[in-house]
Parts: sequence; structure tokens; C-alpha cells
Amino acid sequence: MGECEISGGYGIRPYCFVFAAVILVLLGLGLLLFSAARSNSNNTITLAAAGDILLDRGVRVQLEQHGYEYSYAWVKDILHKADIAFANLESPLAAGGTAVFKDRTLLFRGDLENAAALKDAGFTILSLANNHTMDYGSEGLSSTLDVLGSSSILSLGGGVNAEEARQPVYITSNGGVIGFLGYSVFPPEGYVSFPHREEIARVNIEFLPEEIAKAKRSCDFLVLSFHWGREYDFFPSEQQGEEILLRLQKFSQGFGTSILIREGKGHLEKG
Repeated sequence: MGECEISGGYGIRPYCFVFAAVILVLLGLGLLLFSAARSNSNNTITLAAAGDILLDRGVRVQLEQHGYEYSYAWVKDILHKADIAFANLESPLAAGGTAVFKDRTLLFRGDLENAAALKDAGFTILSLANNHTMDYGSEGLSSTLDVLGSSSILSLGGGVNAEEARQPVYITSNGGVIGFLGYSVFPPEGYVSFPHREEIARVNIEFLPEEIAKAKRSCDFLVLSFHWGREYDFFPSEQQGEEILLRLQKFSQGFGTSILIREGKGHLEKG
């Protein structure tokens, strides 16, 4: 596994790909570990990146039986060894809220107690840019922002309005600054969007170049996350095929992105 130089004087080493254990069955959680180091320094920054975390349906049943920390037992040590641990939280955390108008079997909501369990598991920052964050409307997102903040977990890709949702988040670690931007290709089903109310960050090609370039000016290393990919397919569709992904990667890196993360699959994909 070679090292590649990127802007800011960092090199990236992917340590391992798709860590799978029992937790994969519960959450579809695969882990990517990256290490970034300045070429003129011995300091390194390790990033653990996971996929979608779903805290409803069958996962809720397991958590109610075994405790909110149960799902992370097999990866907790890995997450805590990383300087930064990132994932996509695909369930609002709320005690209430009004369900949006959509298929009832696709409405997700996790208990508030999950926030403390996510913190205990080692997660540093969670993306809310996905099509389920708004399943319980503005109240659901507002509650999620509050409970994650109270648990000292950073969030991106969701905010009290559209502008805040698109803001980058920066983390200082081992002498370097890591920036994060998160977007969803999928719109939130059943949620009526207005610029001045709670919203997630949606992909907008018109805004992306400026947002990426601006974020990169304030950090050494920029991580760009997309919630993207058709679920329950075992082979890549034309949309999520390698050629399209490479085009998006080149587009993003052309404006200063260091790592591109794509979430959105509920299982390991063939091909």
C-alpha cells in the first residue's frame, strides 16, 4: 500500500479496508483506517471512517435486549485508537417529533440514550447528511443536534437552516487541522424544505467547488463525505459504478479534497 502526497504536505496510508464483524450485521458498519502525516514531521493523525449507523428496526430490538453499547463492542478498541472516528448517523435521535409523510416502514428514529453510547464507543464526529435525518421533521433534527452536542460529539451535514447545514467542521489533532464536509445525494423523503428551517446538506454541483475550495483554505487535510448509492443491490448500478465514482473523486480532489468517503450501502457490494 503506497503513500500518496496531497496538498498541505500530508501523505495518506490506508491501513485496512472493510473491517467486518457481528456489528456488520447490526449496522452495516465497515471501517476504513487512514493515517495522515506531515512530510516534515513525525506526527501522524489516524482517521477511522465507518458507514451508516441505523438505530431503529431490528437494531433497536438488539439494543433493547443487550444495551445501547452492545453494537460497538467489536470495534470500540479500534475507534478509540484513532485520533478521529467518523460515521454517518442515519437515524435522528429524539423522544418525539412528527413523522413525515412517507412509507412507515422507512421511518427511522433512535433513542436519546444512543448519543452517550456513540460517545463511549469512540465516535468524534457524525454526518447527518442523509435521507433519514429528517424522518421526524425539524424537531427530530433539532433534538439530534442538541443531544450530540451535549455528548461532545461533533456533527456536520445538518443544521438549524440550509446555510448552517453546509458549513465545514474542523478538528485540530496532533498539530494538524482536519476539515469535514458532508452531503447527501438522496433528498429527505416527505420533508418540505425551506431555507430558514432545519435542513440537511444536499449535493449541489453549483455550490460544491466554492464550498470545497473555501473549506480547504482553513485546514491541512479535507475529508468529503457523500451519502450515495442504491441500497440492497449486490452489484454497482450505472450511477454508482467505478467510472462515475472516479469522476466525482477527480472533481472533488480538483478543488482540494484529500479523502472522499461514500456511504449508503447496507451490505458489502460485489464487483
